[in-house]
Amino acid sequence: MVDIFDEIDEDVRKERLNAVAKKYGPFFGGVVALIIGSVAAVTFWEQHKEAKSADAGTSFLSAVRDETVKPGSGASSFAQVAEGGPAGYGVLARIKQAESLAASGDRAGAIQVLDLAKSVDAPERYTALASILSLSLRSYDEKPEELLPLVDTLTVSDHPWRLFAIELAAALELKLGRINDARKRLNIISSDASAPVSMRARAEMMLSGLPES
Repeated sequence: MVDIFDEIDEDVRKERLNAVAKKYGPFFGGVVALIIGSVAAVTFWEQHKEAKSADAGTSFLSAVRDETVKPGSGASSFAQVAEGGPAGYGVLARIKQAESLAASGDRAGAIQVLDLAKSVDAPERYTALASILSLSLRSYDEKPEELLPLVDTLTVSDHPWRLFAIELAAALELKLGRINDARKRLNIISSDASAPVSMRARAEMMLSGLPES
C-alpha cells in the first residue's frame, strides 16, 4: 500500500510541475521579448542624435510608431532600415524586425532575423541581446536539453544579459522536471539586488509555485 501511495504522490507532484511549466514556460520565453522595445528604443534614440542619416532615423521611428499601433506591422520597414541604413541602425532594426515577426506569430522568421543580428558589427550588448532573444524564441519548440547548454554560456558573470539568461535557464530546467536546479537559478535572481524589481518579483512568484522536490 505504501508503494501505491508513493506512486500517487509522485503523479500529483509531476502533474503540478507540468502545470507550472506549462503556465510559465512560454512566459519566460516572452519576457526577453518584452524588454526589447524599451531597450532598443532608448539606445536607438541615443544613436539617432549622432546619426548621419536623417532619413534612416525617420524611417526607424515611423516603423516604431506603426509597430506600437499595430504589433506585427513594422517588420518590412525595419528590414529596409537594417539593409539600407547606417551600420549603427543594423542590429537594432533587426531586433525590432524580429520582435515584429514574433508578434505576428512568425517565430521561425524572427529567429532567422535574430541570427543575422548576431553577426552585425555592433557593441556586444546588442548582439548578445539578439542571441538570448533567439534562444528564448527557440525554447517554444526545441528540446530544452539541447538549448540549456547554449543558454548556460550566457549566464557567466560578465555577460550583459546574465540574469535574463539565468531566468530562461530556470524555465528550461522546469521543462526538464529539474525542480531543485530551477529553484537554485531562481534564488540567484531573487537575491540579487542589481536585478530589476519586476524580475525579482517573477522569480519569487515562481519559487512560491514550485512543488516540493
